[in-house]
Amino acid sequence: MSIGSRAVLTLTLAVGVVAGCTSDERTAEPQMAEEAAYTQPQPAAMEATPATPSDTGQTAMTEQQPAPAPPPPAPMTEEQIFAVLDAANAKEIDEAKAVVQKSKNKDVKAFATMMVTHHTDAKTKGTKLAKKLSITPDASFDKSNALKEDTTKQVETLKAAQGADLDKAFVDLMIADHKAVLELIDTKLLVDAKNEELKAHIQEIRPVVEKHLKDAEALQMKLSTSGAGGGKAPAGTPGAAPNQPGMQPGAPGMTPKEPAAAPGASAPGSKPGGSKSGSAKSSANP
Repeated sequence: MSIGSRAVLTLTLAVGVVAGCTSDERTAEPQMAEEAAYTQPQPAAMEATPATPSDTGQTAMTEQQPAPAPPPPAPMTEEQIFAVLDAANAKEIDEAKAVVQKSKNKDVKAFATMMVTHHTDAKTKGTKLAKKLSITPDASFDKSNALKEDTTKQVETLKAAQGADLDKAFVDLMIADHKAVLELIDTKLLVDAKNEELKAHIQEIRPVVEKHLKDAEALQMKLSTSGAGGGKAPAGTPGAAPNQPGMQPGAPGMTPKEPAAAPGASAPGSKPGGSKSGSAKSSANP
């Protein structure tokens, strides 16, 4: 190869290298720019717009607002009132009958007997009044049916109890029953009853129910203080005489018995060595 050809070839290669470098630089610039774009920190995500004071207050009020109160129960009809009264009376009768023959406590037996008598009378009057007013008690009313279901449950419980446990369970139940009936009378029956005769009947039985409650509470107190044993003193109680429950030494009607004097001993109050006549005179004139 001639020197001229070599020079041309060398020049051509030099131009190609320069052109390649320039091309590589141009190609690298976008890549470097793109890489720089990736490596630069991205702008933070759009921050939530801070709540204004008015918005904050409105949110707090919404969170603190109480739930709406449930609607008041619908007024009871006369058919429903008669059904409830009948079920309540039957409840007291059935529960008392479960106790009156089993209890050994005379006070509990007397109270149970009174429950049967009074509530049978009230039940009979209610039935007669419903017939007079041509009103048929609503047998499907949920409140009266709930009373019937509870009656069955409580009677089974009383039948399974014995002794003092039976007495306590019965008296506690009577207190709970009569409190519930009084509340029902005051908050629903007298409020919802529109018929004047029906309202008069409810007003008539209310003081009787209240008296039953007070009697039951008094009986509960008596059972708790006497140990639910009918008032008899426990065996071995000092000063307790047979058939005299609760008598204690020094109680009214009990005179302490003085021990008999030993043979030859002087009578109380006589002087030692006193004459027989003096002793006789002393005993004749206390």
